[in-house]
Amino acid sequence: MNAVPTPTTVHEVEEIGYREFVYGDGVAVLEWFDKFPQLWPDHHLRLTLQVVDETTRKIGVVAQGEGFDSVLEQIKKAFT
Repeated sequence: MNAVPTPTTVHEVEEIGYREFVYGDGVAVLEWFDKFPQLWPDHHLRLTLQVVDETTRKIGVVAQGEGFDSVLEQIKKAFT
């Protein structure tokens, strides 16, 4: 796992080499990527965490593009 400083501009995102993370093999988890939707790939799975209260979080899952039906079904089964 690689830890990178949180970028604040698109230029900084480009400088850290985000394409290697996003378009490489495996899974990329970028907690700050929501600030740069213009850089999102056409096909991606986006997870969101919402603070409900001090001990509770709500997880959201959004699929963009095709090919995520089985993944979404597995997630749904795991959490219901």
